[in-house]
Amino acid sequence: MTAMSKAEIAKAVLRGVGENYSHAIIWCDTWDYTDFTRYVHTYDDIDEVIKEQFSYGNMYRIMEIYNYNLSILDQLNESSADNKEPKDAIKNEYGISNLFLTNDLKRAIDFAKDIHAGQFRKDGITPYINHPLMVLKLAYSCIELFHMQTLEDLQEINDIYVSCVLHDVLEMSDISIEMLQKQFSPVTVSMILELTNNNDKINLLGKTKYLQAKMLDMTTGAMFVKLCDRLANIKDLVHITDRQFQENYIKETYDIITYLLNKIEFNPFHLAVIKDIFEELKKISITLNLDSQNFNLNTFDEDNPNILALKRF
Repeated sequence: MTAMSKAEIAKAVLRGVGENYSHAIIWCDTWDYTDFTRYVHTYDDIDEVIKEQFSYGNMYRIMEIYNYNLSILDQLNESSADNKEPKDAIKNEYGISNLFLTNDLKRAIDFAKDIHAGQFRKDGITPYINHPLMVLKLAYSCIELFHMQTLEDLQEINDIYVSCVLHDVLEMSDISIEMLQKQFSPVTVSMILELTNNNDKINLLGKTKYLQAKMLDMTTGAMFVKLCDRLANIKDLVHITDRQFQENYIKETYDIITYLLNKIEFNPFHLAVIKDIFEELKKISITLNLDSQNFNLNTFDEDNPNILALKRF
């Protein structure tokens, strides 16, 4: 008997991500109780594929059907997935693949919308909720789908995405940590706490030194979210009319990132965001007629593994 475990099913389903498939069907050969996977191309009719498999004899039985237009994590967490419909991709308004739009993430988005209702960005016009949703989009754009190989990988990515959406809720409201703990995973809540600033320490150390020290001790996931948050804020600088704030934020960002580049060996996902941060710093410095020479990677020690990696992008 070689029935597939949930971990083996997850690996098989994830193997089909990005391969122009619409479904992955887990079959069982009841002759020897061996499970196997058959992928359905987007240009095939799933009913015809099923009919063809049954034509080989009555020893075959469908165990589960996974749909690549729906959240993979939610489907893997079902006791038995049976998601044949729909065949066509469902579009969402958040700019990320439906493969990652879990029920948990949808709930986080609704939660953030409630928390940030009536709040605005620094320009006084843009609804604040646009910011965490932008952080989510940026995080999604920097994570390669093809690196996801296990159920644990998917759960880690989901926790990161949920943290992107909720990273400002504690700072921007009076909700309690206990309220978050009742609704979201311990990993997510832990990351949100890492991403929440301590104003007393900021007043004591100054914003730049505080963030340098804080980010130096961040976990991998929280660091990734924080970098995406910083990138989103830099992209928003063009909408702010306060010139001094713009200049201060640019310098603060440069000082924080250069400090970390010389202290931490970042992973490829972090470096992808850092590369975009440097590009945005160059753009905004040109727009504001600021000296952008400090944003050149050639000013760093070439033996620095982060710099070597960034130059390969």
